[in-house]
Amino acid sequence: MQTILMVLLAVVVLIATFVVRRLFSLHKIHSKIKHIPGVMQVFELSPIRIPFLSTHLYLTSDEDLDKACLLYGDAETQTLSIATSTTPLVFISDPKMLKEYFITKGHLFEKPGYEVVNFFGEDNILTATNTEKWKKHYKICSAAFTPKNLMYVCKVADKSCDLLFEIWNERLKENGSMILDVNEYSNLTLDVLGKAAFNIDFGFYSNNEEGRYFRQSMEKLISPQAVLSFAFFGNIPFLFKLANRVMGVQAATDHCSDYLDKIIEQRKKLLSTGEILDTDEGSDLLTLLVGANVKEETITNNQLKSNTLLLSTAGHETTAKTLSWVSYRLSKHPEIQSKLWKEVDEVLQGRNPTYADLPSLPYVNAIITESLRLNPPVYHLGRIATKNLTLGKYDIPKGTMVQAFMSRVQQREDIWENAKEFIPERFLDPKVKDSYQHNFTYAAFSLGNRQCLGKHFAILEAATILCKLAQKYEFKLLNDESVDPVGVFKLPVAKPTSNMKVQVSLRK
Repeated sequence: MQTILMVLLAVVVLIATFVVRRLFSLHKIHSKIKHIPGVMQVFELSPIRIPFLSTHLYLTSDEDLDKACLLYGDAETQTLSIATSTTPLVFISDPKMLKEYFITKGHLFEKPGYEVVNFFGEDNILTATNTEKWKKHYKICSAAFTPKNLMYVCKVADKSCDLLFEIWNERLKENGSMILDVNEYSNLTLDVLGKAAFNIDFGFYSNNEEGRYFRQSMEKLISPQAVLSFAFFGNIPFLFKLANRVMGVQAATDHCSDYLDKIIEQRKKLLSTGEILDTDEGSDLLTLLVGANVKEETITNNQLKSNTLLLSTAGHETTAKTLSWVSYRLSKHPEIQSKLWKEVDEVLQGRNPTYADLPSLPYVNAIITESLRLNPPVYHLGRIATKNLTLGKYDIPKGTMVQAFMSRVQQREDIWENAKEFIPERFLDPKVKDSYQHNFTYAAFSLGNRQCLGKHFAILEAATILCKLAQKYEFKLLNDESVDPVGVFKLPVAKPTSNMKVQVSLRK
């Protein structure tokens, strides 16, 4: 009995010590940024909302963060500070401050490590912490996004759509309609990714077991489990490694690494003998990166693998979730869907879309741009101040994590007319079209020199698939949103909540 009491006492003392240290740290960090209107919470990274511990900022939703910005932030600039027990955070959504953050004072910030996507132990174009390291990656990665290769992506997306539509049409023959499974958009964009990034069939619409195993391993690396493992144990290396082993993340990493090593060596040999050249059809992303790195020898094999995996998986996630949001918005707005059909029918005349068609489809592009305004893939993006500096009217202490709050600036009522409404027509207005990318009010793919390199890949893929969908199908929302509203689930990329019910049927 005495032993049990001693153990319980020891546990209580440990918990009390932990709590006191956290509260002391919280007070200390709050004192650094208390001049900026804001709030406090104990944890910086929590998967769910926990009162006091993670009241405003947590991984799965930004609804409370948005409310906190309006209720407790600076009314003029919509700037919000959040003091946590580990990090001082400042969220900015003022265009002038964003310009300083991304451009004029961008050199005074470094990206955090983002170790969760340092897939093979070395950095990549996203995780490179400073400009010099980033330039090395950019030099190689930019070779993969030439117009010729973007044409290739459109062709691959077109063929992958046909494979999915065969499955859909069989279902519709039997039932006349079906409920959209947004996971099929992920399968579709992963099929495009496998062929356009690696020249590998991932086995969604075939029996390619080797490709399917590689794809499953790759998905594990960017799964919510991998993100949560990093959120909970990222600062405790032993527990982080243990969690990754238990959840299968480490085994998936090892398989991806070995498989990519084998492919890279094959591509190097073929490139050295001239058997692989950049043809009129285009080449897959990995071949282009290998070819660029053979010439320059700028990055290591692990960095090459990491960049390939990062660029391709990020593009797939962005496109899949964008298509999910577009389907939801079209299902709510039949008048917009009809206008989309009209443009696609008039321009394409029943044929498949090509890269050359996309500039002639302004409404298609406007729908995608407006969807990304309301639901960007990443709602905020953080960088660390490397010295004491000012942003706008606020002093920012060294070590502060400053977050560009993209979803907030893109929905500010004082910047965007009817900011919460889905109005693609706003991006047909020449004034808006010419200004939104330069006045720091739209940042779906970040801004500045380090904005998303694969944004054109993602947009072109989404536009191609949207054209194909519009040629054949109609979407109708079955949710009564007065009692069953569709929300946002933010992990790892913002997507509609699972209660969304969109009916798919053939166009009449």
